[in-house]
Amino acid sequence: MATSRVLEQTRESIPDLICNDHPTFTVRNVFERIFTLFEMIGDGAAAFGSVWVSYGIYRASHLGRHIEYGPESIAWFALVVAISMLIVLDLAGSYRLGNGLLRIKETERVLKATLFVAALLLPLAFLANESFPRLWAVIIFFALPAFVLLEKQSLYSLLRYLHKRGIGVRKVV
Repeated sequence: MATSRVLEQTRESIPDLICNDHPTFTVRNVFERIFTLFEMIGDGAAAFGSVWVSYGIYRASHLGRHIEYGPESIAWFALVVAISMLIVLDLAGSYRLGNGLLRIKETERVLKATLFVAALLLPLAFLANESFPRLWAVIIFFALPAFVLLEKQSLYSLLRYLHKRGIGVRKVV
């Protein structure tokens, strides 16, 4: 009994893209799954890119200690930020179907997720053996939600455009 409840809760937390137990496998379901996949890829790319752009801003500002990092260490840090961002967004329910058209809750989820990731990873970066510039941390703190929100807005604009063309439209009745 308890294991079936845990299995159901786990199945609910997995994005609908992976769960393949729908009774109807229609074109609409395929469209929603593909769009969810692109949304996840976009979220990861936005988080990854925000770390790189914030490092570029840090280097161009000529403020702080001017610590230089190699591309490999920046890429690893950006990858950790992107993966943790995807996990937190998934746990927040961002990839479940049926999100509202007003996108108020989606914006709230993104802001909570980015603040949670920043609050989790930035202290870890400060406690690491490597010296981590504080100015870069502040830039990441502001760039991460901005990049993810811009990416979400562009995806919703694309979805609205596709719906106007009749692609992926749900029937009410």
